[in-house]
Amino acid sequence: LYRMEYGKSWNNFEGKFVYEDFNERIHVTNSKPKIQVGLPILLGWDSSGLTPAVVVAQLQEDRLFVVQEFVSPGLGAVRFVPFVAEQIKLNFPQITSLDQTISFIDPAGLTRNETNEMTYMQYIVNGGFNNVRPGPKTWEKRKESVDSFLVGLSKGEPKLTIYESKCPILTEGFKGGYRYSDKVSDNEPDKARPIKDIHSHPHDAFQYL
Repeated sequence: LYRMEYGKSWNNFEGKFVYEDFNERIHVTNSKPKIQVGLPILLGWDSSGLTPAVVVAQLQEDRLFVVQEFVSPGLGAVRFVPFVAEQIKLNFPQITSLDQTISFIDPAGLTRNETNEMTYMQYIVNGGFNNVRPGPKTWEKRKESVDSFLVGLSKGEPKLTIYESKCPILTEGFKGGYRYSDKVSDNEPDKARPIKDIHSHPHDAFQYL
């Protein structure tokens, strides 16, 4: 579906990958991770434009398990937030209340919309997600936060594990879809930013998380 919508295959990437420490053999699993009862579910929200995304994960000690993504082109906050709430209740029966979730959002989501004066954070809270925190403001901090989970091991196990079948776009982004522009070498290194496309939305969400 996404290949048809965007007119290209995920497998043809150009430009430098954002996360060079990513290793598919280490950081990707085809076995569904077990959600631990009593630990909160973590949600990263990207509210940019009309391609909102949410990445769902759980931190178990110092290991982060990314278990699902929701990417819904064309949905605004009014429809997307209730959709996510419904999917959380449906897919994670271990969570008996949305109060057992912690949401991380783009700090820009604290800014009021000029049309209706509501912030994206207010939409999320009104949807039942009461524990909401702003993610890192700067691109450098956001990237560093992900890099810290890609290097090293925890008791011989990877610190980051992504469930590919439920996180296809996030996974393809790590494999190379989330990349810098082909002309990034023409820019100053500290101003290089990833291309904005279908991969960038779940990756922005994951960085906030």
